[in-house]
Amino acid sequence: MLDIFTESNTAQWVSGYDQDKIERGVLRQYKQHWLQYVGAIRALGFNQEKERFTDVRVREALTLAFDLKWMNDVLFYGVYEMPGSYFHGTYLAATGLPSAAEIGLLEPYRQQLPERVFTTTPFAASNHAALKGRDALIEARRLLVRSGWNISDGALRNAAGAPFKVKFLVSDAEAQAMLLPYQKRLRRLGISSEIRLLEVAQYVNLLRKGDYDAVFGSLAFSLPPAAEVRAYLHSSSQGIYNFARLESPVVDALSDRVMNAGSRESLTAATRALDRVLFWQFYFVPARVVEPARRMMWNKFGQPSTVAPYVSGFPATWWWDEEKAQRVEQVLRRSTSSLSDLDDRSEQGGKSSSNRSDTTGLDFYAGEDSLETR
Repeated sequence: MLDIFTESNTAQWVSGYDQDKIERGVLRQYKQHWLQYVGAIRALGFNQEKERFTDVRVREALTLAFDLKWMNDVLFYGVYEMPGSYFHGTYLAATGLPSAAEIGLLEPYRQQLPERVFTTTPFAASNHAALKGRDALIEARRLLVRSGWNISDGALRNAAGAPFKVKFLVSDAEAQAMLLPYQKRLRRLGISSEIRLLEVAQYVNLLRKGDYDAVFGSLAFSLPPAAEVRAYLHSSSQGIYNFARLESPVVDALSDRVMNAGSRESLTAATRALDRVLFWQFYFVPARVVEPARRMMWNKFGQPSTVAPYVSGFPATWWWDEEKAQRVEQVLRRSTSSLSDLDDRSEQGGKSSSNRSDTTGLDFYAGEDSLETR
């Protein structure tokens, strides 16, 4: 019997274990947090080499159509945390309005940035994030019209009459499951789309060629951020890690600031400024943040009251607790005994039922014989 199991299936985590044992403290659900990596483990990136995605209004419309809250509640039982930053859950995340230090980094690029970067709180506290369901689609349609896309002959088309189409590449079933409801919402905007589920070799080959419109990728950063910042975001990165094919002078400059920060203060200002730019430019839709490991375990272990924030303390700092282990064994022994008794009663009941059935059958046939005799 396993003592500890890392549960990645959200359905199992919510309803797949004995609730009575969990409530009695014998079976433990434990989320193990550590900040080795932060950010978005899964984000949808729009290929910036495709002309239709270079307009920020189009990218914002596509972001509004992605109903992450519904997907999390319906597909994943509400288990996942909603993204609150590209540096989710850390001191590097942008909050409120920009500080003086952040404005100092952003000011040279004011003409290249939306005014909202300077005047509006990003992420969950923004008016943008408050739009849900039908309201989000209405705003998305308004943005598409302003960017030159209108409904004609049942499809969204530009001034030249070309339809708006999106080709998604995926390599796993979860990504496909997230895109199917998104596909339906895009259809309501007049956008046709194709989801291609590929084996890994073909998937990577098409990523390298840039033969896609949108794709899921990782924006998980180490803490503090390191070389992955340039790999994901910098125009000098031509590999598959820059899956949005991003080439932005502003993002390049802020990424360099993050990489070259010489103090915690300068690092914080640089990441928060970058966080704001990434949010309001809508290059990505953060879909899942880096989350704690979800572990199911028999409650047989002790652990320090202070948990290490940046590394996993398991199993190096945990210990075997004999008293807890004996309690678990007693509960399991009683459960096993109860199941054995139930099996015995079921077996005895089955034999009695079988005997009664045989007797009834004999009586019936005896009755038939007696009728024929008569």
